[in-house]
Amino acid sequence: MKRKHPSIGLIIVIVLFFLISVTISVLYNRKLHDEYTLVLRTHHLSGQVGNVRIHKGTCFLVVGPNKWIIRSSENLNYNPVYLADHLLVGDSIVKHAGSDTIFIFQPASKLVFIHEGLIKKK
Repeated sequence: MKRKHPSIGLIIVIVLFFLISVTISVLYNRKLHDEYTLVLRTHHLSGQVGNVRIHKGTCFLVVGPNKWIIRSSENLNYNPVYLADHLLVGDSIVKHAGSDTIFIFQPASKLVFIHEGLIKKK
């Protein structure tokens, strides 16, 4: 009985597809990180959210003329727990310089998160 093996050409096409996909992903992530500023404890952030992108739990948002990156923040008192799952275009966001607390004001609620941190259940 003759065994069927994948042809060398098929293997090369699969490997090339994988390499191209990884390259595009890396370039896209680099472009986002170059375009946006990572929010640090020293930054002041205040205004209405004009645009939001979520990538692997990280928020890329536009507030006024500024573009910001907020890494994963959790509050176990909310469901869902991640800041990225709550932030919407039109929300107001405030983070004072020197503080790690992030406030999100929505029409019906005020949400509180710790920058790159976790708020445990009460």
